[in-house]
Amino acid sequence: MAEDVEKFLARHGPGTMARLWFCLAYDSHGRIGDMHRLGSNNEALHDGERYLEWQPSKKGSAVVSIPLGEILSTELALHDERDTYLLTELGKPSASSDSIDSRDNRVRKWTIATGLCIDAKDEERNPIDVGKGKREVVNKFAARSNHEIRIDLTALMVKLGTMGNEMMASFGWTEPKAASN
Repeated sequence: MAEDVEKFLARHGPGTMARLWFCLAYDSHGRIGDMHRLGSNNEALHDGERYLEWQPSKKGSAVVSIPLGEILSTELALHDERDTYLLTELGKPSASSDSIDSRDNRVRKWTIATGLCIDAKDEERNPIDVGKGKREVVNKFAARSNHEIRIDLTALMVKLGTMGNEMMASFGWTEPKAASN
């Protein structure tokens, strides 16, 4: 994971929306469905420390209150304060997670541009036809996603000895079994 992080951050420099998305996903542990909703209104101060707080949109999730990490704090300092951190290519707040994570989404494009991808070709080296309804031909699949960041962070926290209740609070889980998987 560390090599992938370095590669992504090297490709997408400070002040870019790609880097802001990554820092937000990495520091918040949030689901892609919540990324478009997070912004300065979700920041809180507790004993002089900045926190990011929100109610995840997944049914049954607990409120998340997590210290704003250094990677995200540093990146946010390069952006104007606004109600939502992530903006569309037109500079407008994202209306839904689809504008970030749709089939031809920006996360996929940013990941492929970084080189974190796999060839999407059949045995004869022809591009693969994918998608539901509207068909799309692709040459590459992104090898990383918002969900995979959450999986990697979970594995890292387990490796570092993070307790189950701490992981539950960090990810908004309400069932102890989620922290033990």
